[in-house]
Amino acid sequence: MADYHSPLVIQPDIPLGGVTALELFLLTHMLQSEVNDDGVYLFAELSVEEMPAVKAGELRRAYSESAGVESRVLVPVGQWLDEVGYCGDDDGTHFDLDAHLEYSAWIVMLQDITRRSQTVAYFTVSGAYTCTKMRSDGFGGWAALIYPEDVRMQSTNDLLDTFINEAKFPPETWKDL
Repeated sequence: MADYHSPLVIQPDIPLGGVTALELFLLTHMLQSEVNDDGVYLFAELSVEEMPAVKAGELRRAYSESAGVESRVLVPVGQWLDEVGYCGDDDGTHFDLDAHLEYSAWIVMLQDITRRSQTVAYFTVSGAYTCTKMRSDGFGGWAALIYPEDVRMQSTNDLLDTFINEAKFPPETWKDL
């Protein structure tokens, strides 16, 4: 069986003063993290955990501490907390935050951080697609630029398509990447 992975790194580090308690809580449940002098370094060794298991009580506390700060995850998290009600503080509960947002929740949070930040104009994300078997669809990469006005992403396959089109090969030589 082949295992597919999507490791990534995010630059620069997130300044601790520029992130809400809710964003920090969610980001560190979706991604791996290391705290250092510059803030929080976020990465995924295997893949982003899009639907993390969280303790409802901890999520409720982070949500309460973040009230009043502009963040697009506040509303869907609040709605979700209202829907599940009080289900015990120690339950590891999975929830799908992405269903309520334009992009993946971690991308939305990074963009919101840039919108509020006086020190971070953008984040870059470098990602890879890997596979434990040599499968043609299991390798590649992508990059993203996340900034207040937009999110730009491009895969290595898109880049190769651009190169092929710019090289002006005749259509009969084109191959699907």
